[in-house]
Amino acid sequence: MMPTHDDLYVILSAADILAFFLALGALACRLWVAPANARYLDTPLWRLAGTGILALAASSVALFIGRTMEMSGESFKQSVALLPAMVTDTQFGHIWLARPVALLLLAALWWRGRSVAHTRASAAVMLILVSIMAFTRSATGHPADTGPFTLPEWVDWIHLLAAALWVGTLLAVVLTVLPAIFRTRPPSGSVLALVERLSRLAGFALLAVLSTGLVSAWHYLVDLHNLTATAYGRVLLIKLAFVAGAIALGALNRYVALPRLRRSTAATGSGSRILLLLARSLRLEVIALLGALAGAAVLLHTMPPVDRPPRAFGHPASVIMTTHGSSGHTMAVSFRAAPTRKSATRT
Repeated sequence: MMPTHDDLYVILSAADILAFFLALGALACRLWVAPANARYLDTPLWRLAGTGILALAASSVALFIGRTMEMSGESFKQSVALLPAMVTDTQFGHIWLARPVALLLLAALWWRGRSVAHTRASAAVMLILVSIMAFTRSATGHPADTGPFTLPEWVDWIHLLAAALWVGTLLAVVLTVLPAIFRTRPPSGSVLALVERLSRLAGFALLAVLSTGLVSAWHYLVDLHNLTATAYGRVLLIKLAFVAGAIALGALNRYVALPRLRRSTAATGSGSRILLLLARSLRLEVIALLGALAGAAVLLHTMPPVDRPPRAFGHPASVIMTTHGSSGHTMAVSFRAAPTRKSATRT
């Protein structure tokens, strides 16, 4: 069965979130997880950050075109002609303009940061830029239905950043840090310090994810009945099941594997066997969190059961523009802020 347009939008959103997680996770891992003397991690983490930035550039373009198609209800060919109007006549376009500016700065800082002497300072500034880019998601999704710079937007932004810290750092560890450790065999004390830092950061991020997630669920669900009575609630339950699995694995790592790694390092000076078991558990945790990410992407394109009709933000209910279609007729397109509310009429 061929994927529908809705499936395409979900895939684009998931790819965009994953790109955020890769970029922010690699930078956070460089700043707060990797020990200062772990020079063997500089290059692989910097390459992963660059990969995340490239992925963000690609997803930003694809998502902008996809969102134009979604909001106008037009085909790809017709939507390309609407892109300038999307930028100038919608608040979505105004907000999205922050992305190319941030991406150019990120590229320049990444290039500068290839030098070890500049890596840490560049990583700190880049982390701020990626966080600003993350706000463009919160400011153009369901949270924006209540208006610009409102509490739901800030809660959603913190939720996204906390999720990026949790999932992104785990991705960075699984994709780059653990392979580098197994390849270079650094001192066991350095490895233990890295795992302890990862555990503390993941615990902090999890606390922020759960607290902001509860606030968002209360805002969008209205009452518990909607957890099972609406499509939004059912998808949220599936997402929560993946999160619960990841939490269980994380607790196992924190309260079983980490103490065993400490004891093994203190007793024998080596914890390689425990580290192998920990690596397997971390991979499973990442898989569970990627399932939660997929659920989050579906939620972005599912109308939440709020007790009031969503309204467009920044502009009135819609932005009307007139353009000429490929067949020569005039087409009046109505852009709407809410992703599930869109219309286009031809005359």
